[in-house]
Amino acid sequence: MKKILLSYDGHPSSAKALEVAKHHALTFKARLDIVNVVVREKTDQHEDIEEAEKILAKAEKGCQRDNIECTTKLVIKGATPAEALLNYAEEKGYDLIIIGIRRTSQLGKLLLGSNAQNIILNAPCPVLSINKNV
Repeated sequence: MKKILLSYDGHPSSAKALEVAKHHALTFKARLDIVNVVVREKTDQHEDIEEAEKILAKAEKGCQRDNIECTTKLVIKGATPAEALLNYAEEKGYDLIIIGIRRTSQLGKLLLGSNAQNIILNAPCPVLSINKNV
């Protein structure tokens, strides 16, 4: 069975990626795992974790409504979101990663790098990137 990993944070591009991931899961009879990464930056991230759990629950409910079997996972790591997702994907042996992409300013890319670019260039499997206009 094929395994698809979706990085999901509730952003409009991520919502489009969810729709594409559901379509791929149905088409290829694949298992869909939806992951939200919370980077451990401070000691009290209760609100961040609570928000991420709500986002994942909403995605899971949408999959259930469309009769798509999925699992959700909240990953809390001290790494960047890209590093955490890449490590998770490699550990679990996914066949495809689907990510939503969004525009970032040049300064933001220079200072922080692009998570999407890092995932695309370093993933252990193919990556499908989706923007909100698809």
